[in-house]
Amino acid sequence: MRSTRCGVAWLGSSLLLAIGAAPVSASVAADGARPVASAVVSTSPAAPPPSAVGAPARAAAAGEEVITFSEFPEGTAIERQYRPRGIVFSGAGGGGTPFISPDAASPTAPVLSGSPLFEGGIQGRFVRAGGAGRTVGQFSLTVGYINEPNSVVVNAYNRQGKRIAGASVDRTGIVPVTVKAKGIAFFRVLAAAGEPAGFAIDNVRYAQPRG
Repeated sequence: MRSTRCGVAWLGSSLLLAIGAAPVSASVAADGARPVASAVVSTSPAAPPPSAVGAPARAAAAGEEVITFSEFPEGTAIERQYRPRGIVFSGAGGGGTPFISPDAASPTAPVLSGSPLFEGGIQGRFVRAGGAGRTVGQFSLTVGYINEPNSVVVNAYNRQGKRIAGASVDRTGIVPVTVKAKGIAFFRVLAAAGEPAGFAIDNVRYAQPRG
């Protein structure tokens, strides 16, 4: 997997945003669940060509887990597959189960799409290997391709479901986001306004579970 970083900006005290961009050619997922070899899907038809990017992804640091969604085939519905690695996924904001999808706008595809394709919200909940809930002090992921700034939000919540950190993704492109706060139990990535071609997430990083 590869990622590109072009700049960094702090939003308040909890959210670090940096910008990157790029598309690669991909195929599949006409209905958001089953691969269709003849289809090409993208979170931005107008995204710049893949030749504009190329920096390799940063390797996982000691004690850090990195989910790239290349671990399962495109079209796979994702819920508990990553539980042994400390996280489970689900739909959010009325969206269905997220699934792995190609994305012609992302240089690090495959990505995790909400359901419907590139429209549904995505939730990630931090767990121990056995499934019990846990908390982390920070996590990061990439969100995009963002065509309209402030059209997507990343929010973090504590065990009680109270929002404790988050902000709008206020840049265009494939945007790396880092959220820091004490006691993050889960996060949600949601559309807040009209994002023309939708969004997906990738390269989810967080502390490895202990036991």
